Amino acid sequence: MGTLRNEKNGAEEHTTDETSSIMYLLWTMADTTWRLFVPSVGLLLIGVWLDQMYTSKPWFMVGGLVLGIIIAIWLIRLQLNRKV
Repeated sequence: MGTLRNEKNGAEEHTTDETSSIMYLLWTMADTTWRLFVPSVGLLLIGVWLDQMYTSKPWFMVGGLVLGIIIAIWLIRLQLNRKV
């Protein structure tokens, strides 16, 4: 399987199995990316906003980042347990 050679021009064509494997890989990468960045960056930005409101630099930012990383790790573990 893999690729097929076109008889007319010699170009290679991808089979359906290979295309679906590539799409699955891209979907998994996108799924993992949002699980890493949305909690981390989102809570970091909320922490920066809270620091500006309460003039407590950098404590809310650090707390938001730490909490975001913990949530990201938890989400990735859920993803890995689901896939395996």
